[in-house]
Amino acid sequence: MKKLYLALVTMALAATLATGCGNITAGNTDDATSESRVDLPAPFGSSKAARKESGVRLDDYVTPYSSNDGSTRYKLSLQGYLNDYGVREVQIFNNDDQNICFGLRFLNDTIVGLSFSRQPGISDDAYELTEVVVTTGKPDYKFTSYDALKNASSSKTKNLARWSRTFDYHNIPGDANEKYLAKGGSGNEYFPFLLDYKNQAFYFFNSNPLFLPLSFDSEFKKTVVPYLDLEKISLKKDPFKDADFN
Repeated sequence: MKKLYLALVTMALAATLATGCGNITAGNTDDATSESRVDLPAPFGSSKAARKESGVRLDDYVTPYSSNDGSTRYKLSLQGYLNDYGVREVQIFNNDDQNICFGLRFLNDTIVGLSFSRQPGISDDAYELTEVVVTTGKPDYKFTSYDALKNASSSKTKNLARWSRTFDYHNIPGDANEKYLAKGGSGNEYFPFLLDYKNQAFYFFNSNPLFLPLSFDSEFKKTVVPYLDLEKISLKKDPFKDADFN
């Protein structure tokens, strides 16, 4: 009897650890992919997700910080920024030597993938946002992988749309506000936003610093916000298939 009790306690503890902790939602796997049940932690979620009615201003989420060389650089609260656009779930997909990827789900069921990759010019352990994917899914869609989002038209993932659109956030020149250029003894120079370490949705399962291009806000408003503004999005066809976001 004692052995049975200990076994039950061990199983309960393992189940508790597997579901994550804190303010996170439960259940994040697709029935068709048993592997994801092991690999993906539960996503960070909000039961009170709401979109800010007065609009989202980049300045409200940016704060200065001092770097090791004495220059002034800037960090961005991406979690606060996305919260005000109505994000209700953040799922980490992978964390390896080349990429760190996340999935976002918004109030109108827009689904966004973020891919951070290693880039020269930042610290050796850092990653910068280089690619964004937009698609949609049914309310009960369970995140499986970044590639499933990117290849939605062919992946046939359960409850995911049959289309997706990929945007390059690295090689497209955007509108980077000059007031956020790093300021130091050698003058102003470009240095990407540091994703604020207080944003646990992006750092709870990841210890590597993440960065965002200074053009992030203008690119996000141009490529993602049009989808967030829709009341309902088709699962079969990209509503902006013929739109040029350049």
